[in-house]
Amino acid sequence: MLRIVKSIKTKHDRNSLIIILSDPSFILPRIFPPIKSVENNNSSFIAKGKFLFTDFCLRGNVYSSIDNIRYIFTLKSGNKTGNGKLEFQFTENINISFEYDGWRDLMARNFMSKWVNDFLDKLDEDIRMERIRRKI
Repeated sequence: MLRIVKSIKTKHDRNSLIIILSDPSFILPRIFPPIKSVENNNSSFIAKGKFLFTDFCLRGNVYSSIDNIRYIFTLKSGNKTGNGKLEFQFTENINISFEYDGWRDLMARNFMSKWVNDFLDKLDEDIRMERIRRKI
């Protein structure tokens, strides 16, 4: 099982963070760069992409509250599957937890650590730009 836990400070207010971080179209391609398309349907999503020359589909749901956003998903490629959870908890920081078990979890360990770090490095600016775009 793959598990990554990080924490970051942000200057954005909690309401804006909840609106933006609970949007799969914003989060998924940024934290999983191989994702090329995301379809939202209320609180569920389908994301598609290609990882190491292999097509995959990520299906799941988003659950949000005033102090937590949780993405629960299943990754499928052919007949291979994996299950995961991406969670944002709001305290004085944003605490990020990613868990994944299944198809290519050992290989994903190296990629995911880099992707999460890259995501966090750009997070404040990405949120700032998204707030401007959405006028929030």
